[in-house]
Amino acid sequence: MPHAKTVLGLDLGVTSVGWALLTTSFDEEGSIISREITDAGVRIFPATTEDKTNAPKNHKRRTSRGQRRLVMRKAQRRNDLRAMLADNGLFACDRIGDIGRVISGVGRSVRVESTGIERKADSV
Repeated sequence: MPHAKTVLGLDLGVTSVGWALLTTSFDEEGSIISREITDAGVRIFPATTEDKTNAPKNHKRRTSRGQRRLVMRKAQRRNDLRAMLADNGLFACDRIGDIGRVISGVGRSVRVESTGIERKADSV
């Protein structure tokens, strides 16, 4: 006994949604008998931009959200670094603010060592 399968296809745009209903008929062995577009259409929505600037109405909100995410990612990277250093016994500070001093101190000691390699240090 033949049977049919109906599929709804959607095309989601910025200010529109296109759709189509496709019907495919199969025979007893599962081979395709016919394919047809049952119906199709589109719905168009008004643009969500400011009239004068042509910028999206949510531009300010989206920019603020992006800034918040940047700050959160930076804090997460700092916390991940602190945890990794602490797990390996290289960082014993309890406060998160101490990591800046530790890392900047490491940077200074690396500069001093590289300077010592490049030229003779003055005697004290």
